[in-house]
Amino acid sequence: MGGKKRTVRGYEYFLGIHFVICHGPVDSFTQLWFDDRLAWAGDAMDQVVYVNSPYLYGGYRGQGGVYGSMSVLSGKADQAQDSYLVRKLGAAVPAFRGVFSVVFRQMQLGFSSYLKRPSFMVSRIHKTSSGDAQWYDAKAAIGLDMNPAHIIRECLTDRTWGMGYGSEYMGDTFTTVADTLYAEGMGMSMIWNTSSRLKAFIDEVQKHINGALYISRETGKFEIKLIRDDYTIEDLPEFTESNIAQVTNFKRMTIADLTSEVTVIYTDRATGNDSTVTARNLALVNQQGVAVGTRIEYKGFTSRTMATLAANRELKQHSIPLIACTIKTNQDACDLNIGDVIKFSYSPYGIDAVIMRIMALDFGDITDSSITMSCVEDVFGTADLQYTVPPESEWEPIYGEPAPVTNRIYNEMPYWDIVQQMGDTLAEALDEDVGYFGITGEQPDQTNFNAALWVDDDLDNVYDEATESDLIDFCEVTTITADITAGQTVISVAPINNTDSIYLNSYAVIDGEIVLVSTVSSESITIIRGASDTVPAEHSSGASIFFAQDYYGSDEQQYTDSETIRMKLLTRTPTEELDIADASADTLTFNSRQIRPYPPGQFKLNAEYYPDVVDGDVVVSWVDRNRITQSSGLIGMVAGSVTKEVGTTYTCRLRDGITNAIISTTTDITGATHTFTSAVIGSHLSLKVELWAVRDTYDSWQTHEHIFWWNTYQFEDGDSYEFENGDYFQFS
Repeated sequence: MGGKKRTVRGYEYFLGIHFVICHGPVDSFTQLWFDDRLAWAGDAMDQVVYVNSPYLYGGYRGQGGVYGSMSVLSGKADQAQDSYLVRKLGAAVPAFRGVFSVVFRQMQLGFSSYLKRPSFMVSRIHKTSSGDAQWYDAKAAIGLDMNPAHIIRECLTDRTWGMGYGSEYMGDTFTTVADTLYAEGMGMSMIWNTSSRLKAFIDEVQKHINGALYISRETGKFEIKLIRDDYTIEDLPEFTESNIAQVTNFKRMTIADLTSEVTVIYTDRATGNDSTVTARNLALVNQQGVAVGTRIEYKGFTSRTMATLAANRELKQHSIPLIACTIKTNQDACDLNIGDVIKFSYSPYGIDAVIMRIMALDFGDITDSSITMSCVEDVFGTADLQYTVPPESEWEPIYGEPAPVTNRIYNEMPYWDIVQQMGDTLAEALDEDVGYFGITGEQPDQTNFNAALWVDDDLDNVYDEATESDLIDFCEVTTITADITAGQTVISVAPINNTDSIYLNSYAVIDGEIVLVSTVSSESITIIRGASDTVPAEHSSGASIFFAQDYYGSDEQQYTDSETIRMKLLTRTPTEELDIADASADTLTFNSRQIRPYPPGQFKLNAEYYPDVVDGDVVVSWVDRNRITQSSGLIGMVAGSVTKEVGTTYTCRLRDGITNAIISTTTDITGATHTFTSAVIGSHLSLKVELWAVRDTYDSWQTHEHIFWWNTYQFEDGDSYEFENGDYFQFS
């Protein structure tokens, strides 16, 4: 066997690093991502876990992958020091209590010299930063998200990172609102960091849920109210000219001021990336002549359903010509709070019993008893508009599990294929006893993109990946649906998935016979038989046809005559490779295929291709072939003569077609014909003729052969025959 070359394909990078993610402790750590690729998924806390994604960036032929150990540290109050950090930084390293962190313990991070952006999926719902149980824990979780009422309350009460108010300052409305949000399924997942004010974060949560946080003037407690259609118009306080001192800043939006399309940007939980949903008021679009749109970020929502409801809510508010104004009134408004609704009538503006929502309140000072309300017409008081919530997407990532290649083809490479890879000069210079192999197969499913080749060249069940060659691409495969004869050229096949991948005049392989594709349709192909170093043969229904040209893969190593190897194909998805134990092994013994002469063409008996009956002398004829001069293109068995290789002779053998016993063999034939006379044939009724080429003691890779009847009458349907006793028989 030729020596294996060693090539540096890249450098692996290992990294020890400590990531402090957030305040701890947390409930769970479930996913580790690098850029947009999932490297690890599970549920780990206060333990060392192993990440095993060595093909995350394409393995050896790409940018490697990720594997190695990482410590997951919850940050609990009694957390011990991490042993890896102690080894690297010494006994004085902190235990890092109070923060959730992850330690890469010299993890392998691929061949790229820069660190892919790591992301950590962490959840904290049921614990507070002190490690205590969450307030009203039964309604804290909404699916995988947190109840927004709990988020706001914790921002107000947490003594480590929040405002630090005691629970006694939280009003009863928090429980009511938590129940409502839980029933609505309106959970949120958000990150707050110190780059923004905590108040801004609370305001963002209020915006998501369409709620209002305020301090009760009666109790001094924080209260929260949801803007919902939860009122009875008859019970609302009325404000008319009798108790209104002044109306200012009155505005009613025109059609031109309205928005007819709202796009909400939310976070797709499956990927962690932004996604969008759009709601549109088609009637308003027709009025405006063009869609007037706006984009609103609600990145705390992680489901399409919640994002769609928010989009419809915002569209209703932005696409209706609502009234807005400032109302100055008396103490009749003293019991109102932000978010409350009133009934507003004011004849100077033609307003009669319009429902208004209070957006801001000013109670003045000790010298002025009037109350000023900033109001906007309530969308729930307008005519009801109907919207449709689209269903959740049923799309699932195509990254499935690696599956074995069950339908494969492998062989020692013919001379023609070797020339296509290395050229005529190098191919002709090869030692006569060396060879290469090729392998490909049918794609198991669309999630398996290609396959890595692993070879056991010592037959010791130790396989090495052929890292110096390309990954193996899958070829198109179908099956024949009826038996075919050696001379048949139009064959019926099972439906072909992708006819566009099959090029005319390329070759396919059926049970070792190489054929050229002339025409192709979904269920039929026309072929030219016996190309390269093969001959036409009969094939049974169900035989696979591999459209293998340009799809063969190899380890690019030379093997010698009689050497035996094993090989396996390990299929690959974008993130995984098939376990080697799950792949079947193929065994190949080399037999100097590339050096052997091509078999002759136009194999005929008495000037016919594959006759059923031959009478008299059997005249075998053929034309010459030449593996060297035919390297520029493939031709089939019926093509014209080519000047043969120097030193080529032919051997022609006659056998009994039933017993297979040898009747006659003639060797060293230099011409293109040979005759078996009737005297040689004798009393045999069924015959088999074999023909092959010989050069420098090497026989051609395959041998022509055909079985036929000799000097016998072949009855066809409708034929009659009179026996000597006068009886007649008809065959049908």
